[in-house]
Amino acid sequence: MMTVAMDGSRKLPELAVSGLIAFEPSELPAFRLPERPVFQLPELPQFQLPELPQFQLPKPPEFQLPELDLSGLIAFEPPELPAFQLPERPVFQLPEHDLTVTAFSLLSGLNLRAQFGSPLPEPPRPSIDSRRSESLELELAAIEPAFADQFRGARLRSKERGPDWLTQAATSYRKLFLGLLHTAAPDELVLPWVHSPRDQLDCRGHPTRPTKIDWLCRSIRDKRYRRFVRIELSFALEVLDLLNQAVHATEFPELEESFTSVDARMEFAIRHIAKSFRRGPT
Repeated sequence: MMTVAMDGSRKLPELAVSGLIAFEPSELPAFRLPERPVFQLPELPQFQLPELPQFQLPKPPEFQLPELDLSGLIAFEPPELPAFQLPERPVFQLPEHDLTVTAFSLLSGLNLRAQFGSPLPEPPRPSIDSRRSESLELELAAIEPAFADQFRGARLRSKERGPDWLTQAATSYRKLFLGLLHTAAPDELVLPWVHSPRDQLDCRGHPTRPTKIDWLCRSIRDKRYRRFVRIELSFALEVLDLLNQAVHATEFPELEESFTSVDARMEFAIRHIAKSFRRGPT
């Protein structure tokens, strides 16, 4: 039974153990694991590869070229080749004409005169074969007698000059070129050939002048010459604008000084259009 001390602490009762028998544990036998037998692999016989015989390639026989006797051979000398010369390029000439004057040279001369403000020295005037002009006049008369009169009048005014010669010559050339162009390339023949109405027709539905020029040049077989004639006739349209300006101008000194070039330009254009008319539509 638990007692309480004076200080208030509690103490367990004291037990009498004098009469108890001391217990001593008995000795247990030592436990041992059985010995594990040692496992040994059987000894395998040693395997040896057989010795292979050594392989050797046979030695190729030595090849020697036979000795040739060159004492009897004749020394070869290459023959002398003739010097190669390029063939002379033929000089390209315009058919049925002795003179070529580009609109670029004509317009360049006018620009130079306008730039420097004073007339340039008069260049030597090229000569035009009058016999060929007469033959062209006969061709124009066969197409339309009025065309021959206009051509003769323009050439006469250009040669003899005189009062108001520039206006008269420009008017005759302008009437001749436009009349001959519309005769050689009439609308009823050009219209079926038109493939781009927006670019090749005017506001009234008629073929433009450049369209008629393209239609006339289509029958020229040589591609380069066809391109050349198309450019020349297109430049003739530029000269035609100058002639139209000369008709309405009081003075045009630049064009007067270069009018010989206008003669050559218009003669070439008129001659080619007349030739296209003789060939007829294709």
